Amino acid sequence: MTVTGRPWDELEDTLTWPRLAALGRYWADHPPVHELVAALMGVKPADQPTNNYAEFLAMFDNGVMK
Repeated sequence: MTVTGRPWDELEDTLTWPRLAALGRYWADHPPVHELVAALMGVKPADQPTNNYAEFLAMFDNGVMK
C-alpha cells in the first residue's frame, strides 16, 4: 500500500499472488524511492519482538493465564 499508493481495500480485492510476485521482481531491480533514501541515510528497521510460541503457551496453566 505504501509503495503503490492504492488503498488497502482495493489491494485486498485486486492483488493476487502472481501480481505480488511480479511487483517483487520489479522492485528487486527498481527499489521504491523511500527504500533507497532509507538505505542512503542508514535507516535500519526497529527491532521487533520475537514471537515465541513456547513462551506464549507457558503463560497458561490449564487454560488460565498466569
